[in-house]
Amino acid sequence: MLANKFDIGFLSRSDATDPQQVGIWGALKGSMLTMLVTLLLAFPIGVLAALYLEEYAPKNRWTDLIEVSINNLAAVPSIIFGLLGLAVFLWIFPNYRSAPVDRGHDAGIDDHAGDRHFRA
Repeated sequence: MLANKFDIGFLSRSDATDPQQVGIWGALKGSMLTMLVTLLLAFPIGVLAALYLEEYAPKNRWTDLIEVSINNLAAVPSIIFGLLGLAVFLWIFPNYRSAPVDRGHDAGIDDHAGDRHFRA
């Protein structure tokens, strides 16, 4: 029987086969650890790289290219880079497709949106 109240155990339990015993602790813990590692690695590297490029790096074609790249990364939403990465990955490794990625690719991500070829 379903209860009409929020089960606080939902936040502290992990995966289960019984739908009534399912929780999000595994996903929540994984997300928090990913954010912590990203914060500890990416933040200091990014700040130190910006400090070096702004204050110490000589002005040349290499630093100009890095500056243009940073501006492009800041201007384009990350989902676009993700779709671009997916397209490049699928182009390099055409045999490593799962069914959902293949169907999404056939739905218009590729250059041949009208070419509907489904793999078995």
